[in-house]
Amino acid sequence: MRGGEDFRRQIEEAIEGCHYLVMVLTPDAFRGDREVLRGEWLTARRRGVPVLPAFRGLDWEDEAIPPWLGRLHCHDLENGNERQKLLNSLRSPPGQVVRMPHNVEFPPQFVPRPGSRRRRFAC
Repeated sequence: MRGGEDFRRQIEEAIEGCHYLVMVLTPDAFRGDREVLRGEWLTARRRGVPVLPAFRGLDWEDEAIPPWLGRLHCHDLENGNERQKLLNSLRSPPGQVVRMPHNVEFPPQFVPRPGSRRRRFAC
């Protein structure tokens, strides 16, 4: 990192130039303001850089962990097989670059309104 320059922009440039982003998830990564974590993840997804989430000692029952993360394959670094899978992924050439939009998380104060997405047209 170059001192005196925009830290966030340097991280985005590094992500744009890499083949994979290993996102190391810690219990504190989801507490408080998650802007940095989300920004890095979204930058990778928009550029087509595969994100390989890895963790150690994460409590999946913690309410701070976003629900969408549980639907992804995350590499448990305490499990030897999972560590090997992560290393194998990093050693393999990346596939075709696929830029993917990433759905935003709803803020904590969001109130779901089932059925409000349906439009009703008057005849």
